[in-house]
Amino acid sequence: MVKDVFSNLKKNKSLMYAFVLSIIVLFCVALNVTFSAFTLNNSTKAATINIAKLKYTINGNETFIMVAPANKVTTQNLLLLSLNNLDTKYELTYEVCDSNDSNCTSPITKPNNLKVEYSSITIDPITGPVEKNGSKSIRIAITNDTENNYYIKLGVNAGFSYNGLRLENDITNKYIEDDLIVTTYVEGIESATFPNDKDDTVYDTTVNCTTDGGTSNATGTVTWDGEKWTLSVNNLDSGKTRCDVLFTAKESGE
Repeated sequence: MVKDVFSNLKKNKSLMYAFVLSIIVLFCVALNVTFSAFTLNNSTKAATINIAKLKYTINGNETFIMVAPANKVTTQNLLLLSLNNLDTKYELTYEVCDSNDSNCTSPITKPNNLKVEYSSITIDPITGPVEKNGSKSIRIAITNDTENNYYIKLGVNAGFSYNGLRLENDITNKYIEDDLIVTTYVEGIESATFPNDKDDTVYDTTVNCTTDGGTSNATGTVTWDGEKWTLSVNNLDSGKTRCDVLFTAKESGE
């Protein structure tokens, strides 16, 4: 039967051309499918390998571990350095370990009264793009309001600059570290601004300044200049001083 088919093809050139053309088309389709499958598998594998090979250091170390002492706020400046010859994306991450695990080999669940935050005076954010062989200066603050010491192991979540980086969101809150923090209360209610339409015939004012230690040499006064309230603070000699500005309604008849 096969011999009869080939005999007919030899006798009919048009039929033979159609047969050969069909074979060529089928071969090309098969080759294209095979190549596509190879390319897809190879690209996926290459991407996985490349991501695993992204390297960074934190303060010159591949692994950076710091101590979070009990009942204390600890701040730390970090230099994150990319060792990659291409632009990447980064995110600062951390793990918590207890006081007898100085190498942080067995991370534990973060205690509720332990906070790792980025500082309000950090130069660079805890996540974003970083150029090839570039660096980022990050400042963090660790608040440990527990009776135990802990170790904090810092790391980097990374990816290619042209891909979306799936954030772990380990550090999302800001630690206010400005030299002066002013909080305003108008008749006992916290306000984002000083009163702007009532002068010193309406309010008595008081300024109370404290620091993390509880006491402060700073003193403050609030005065009405005819158009607005103005705050003056003197003897500001320590970082993170908080001044509460109180506006209290005068009693009638004063």
